[in-house]
Amino acid sequence: MGARGFSAYVSAAVERQIQRDLLEELLQEKEAEMGSPASEIQENAAEVFRERAEGHPAIDDGTVSCTTA
Repeated sequence: MGARGFSAYVSAAVERQIQRDLLEELLQEKEAEMGSPASEIQENAAEVFRERAEGHPAIDDGTVSCTTA
C-alpha cells in the first residue's frame, strides 16, 4: 500500500469513527429523552448483531464484541 492508499485508508477510518461518535451522541440524547429500551428489545437487538457478526473477522478476533449492557 502506497502513501496515497494509506492516507485514503486513514481518512475512511476517521470518517467512520466520526459517524459512530455522532450516532452514539444521538442515541444518548434519545435515551435521556425517552429512557432505555426494554430489556427484551435489547436482547433481540443483541441477537441480531450476533447473527450478523458470525464470520466477520473483527468479531472473530475479539476486536469487536456483541454483548448487552
